[in-house]
Amino acid sequence: MSKRPEKLTEWTLVTVLMEFLSTYGLTCKSEIPSMGQSVDVVAIDSERVIAVEVKLHNWRRALEQCIPHKSVADYVVIVLAKKALPDELAHAARENGVGIVLFDHQAGSFRMPIRPKRSETIWQPQRKVFLSRFHEISNAVN
Repeated sequence: MSKRPEKLTEWTLVTVLMEFLSTYGLTCKSEIPSMGQSVDVVAIDSERVIAVEVKLHNWRRALEQCIPHKSVADYVVIVLAKKALPDELAHAARENGVGIVLFDHQAGSFRMPIRPKRSETIWQPQRKVFLSRFHEISNAVN
């Protein structure tokens, strides 16, 4: 993993996350348009599409953004710059099938206390549009 930045911004967290995911063979791109919003990070391989919302603080907003992503992605995850998982977020994430990854900036490490559930609500026509937009974007990390 690259050297940890001194000040953590949402964009630096996106960059570190994309580098980390690429070590698992995933192709990652950022800011993929989807149904009137954009997905912070999309990671794909031959078997799955993972939509990720990245936040430094506001997990409630991230959860709101994640619900529509379940229409286009196999898995949906929120990445937060936190060391501990708030109980309210844990409950909401489990209830919605959304995974949670916590990033410890000082340690430069990720951990996944809640794994996402595979989406059962994929809307195939919209997924096709989403994937074509993914392939048009040229900011890949792989």
